[in-house]
Amino acid sequence: MKCLQEKKHRFSLTPRDIKICRYLFATKGALSSQIARDLFNGATRQVVNRRLKTLVREGFLERGSIFKGRAKTLYFVSKKAMKKGFVYNFELPRMELKTCQPFHDLELIDVKRKMQTIECVRHYLMENEIQSDLFGACSYDLSDIKRLNSDAFVQICIDEEVYSGAIELEISDKGKARYAPLFREYYKSETVDFVFYLSDSRAVLNYVLQVDRQVRGDEDPKIFTLSLEDLFQSTDSLAFVNSMGGKLNVPFKKRV
Repeated sequence: MKCLQEKKHRFSLTPRDIKICRYLFATKGALSSQIARDLFNGATRQVVNRRLKTLVREGFLERGSIFKGRAKTLYFVSKKAMKKGFVYNFELPRMELKTCQPFHDLELIDVKRKMQTIECVRHYLMENEIQSDLFGACSYDLSDIKRLNSDAFVQICIDEEVYSGAIELEISDKGKARYAPLFREYYKSETVDFVFYLSDSRAVLNYVLQVDRQVRGDEDPKIFTLSLEDLFQSTDSLAFVNSMGGKLNVPFKKRV
């Protein structure tokens, strides 16, 4: 009995465990491969999976499945972890511990990873980070970003000028009807300088630019588009395109 009690009390949260919980709070769920890439710094798959299973067993994480060709395991931060207070110590107005759009939100994790390699990007926040005012969110006026439910907030610096904007990820054409009213709200905003629209569909991106031409009138374009293929495959710089045919070229960080 004494031996069993000793084993029961051996578990303790490590600083990395807390980072995992905060990461999963920010992302609303992630694959083990994404957690390994972003938090385990080259550890083997066995080491990563063993620790994730331990955190599930101890009640700090929960598991789910996503099916794309084959089943893949998703990990989420649990309510138990939230109640402990080391992630966030009170309930959000829009608390989402588990994604309801897994394909969309998993893609956003990889988008953030890639965007943070862009030289001009100063800060990048995902939806739960925005809604919670954590992770530096309180440093910015995010009222319009929150109100319009942008997928992410990004701050960039170009020619020593700092600009704040939104990320919108479109993984299908089902949201077309909302483009025009949403664009009008973005153009009204005094705190959103630009919106980067990302999609793996060239047709969707062309439609975004078409709607922008109809909506913006004589205003300078705020809407810029980029394909996911270009985002993930480019190695030197990215060329975001607006509805006037102009391009915003942003380089990646130089490798030392």
